[in-house]
Amino acid sequence: GLSPNYVNAYLLAVDTTLVSRAAIIRRINVEIPQARAVGGEQLGTETMRYLLTTSNVVAGFLMMVVFSFMGGFAIVGVTLYSSVNDRIRDYGTIKAIGGSNGLLRRLILLQGVLYAGFGFGGAYAVLLLLQLGSAQTGVGLTFPGWLVGMLVFVTVFISLASSLIAMRKIPRLEPVQIFRM
Repeated sequence: GLSPNYVNAYLLAVDTTLVSRAAIIRRINVEIPQARAVGGEQLGTETMRYLLTTSNVVAGFLMMVVFSFMGGFAIVGVTLYSSVNDRIRDYGTIKAIGGSNGLLRRLILLQGVLYAGFGFGGAYAVLLLLQLGSAQTGVGLTFPGWLVGMLVFVTVFISLASSLIAMRKIPRLEPVQIFRM
């Protein structure tokens, strides 16, 4: 509903060899009282604060993270649990020939770490493709190293914690049980 002649922002390039940015900002704020001039960094900070406090993007993103975390636990936990159930005879055989509970736990943890590695590798490949695709549209997504490190940590944590669910059967497993199965 605004007039086509309405302008709500101007972007200025300042030749700082002639005058400082601060001087230009001060002069605009004094000479044009209905306008407000700010530096680029302050504009970015204010825009980010506005988006974080007034839009539903943050709430939607946080809900997506929580559901992804819960879904990751469920999927990996069920996968590892069914894998242990499918191989219960093998684990019983290992116990019968002298394998300890600790050895079996390490095998299950290794399986969880492998799931995490393959899962993260596939997801990271998709993320890189998304990054390439977005660069061609001009949006240009970037993923800082700390974020990638956090994703690796969370992925491994989910897999290892889910491995604990699968490991519950191992201490109760008696080698004699494999002959009854």
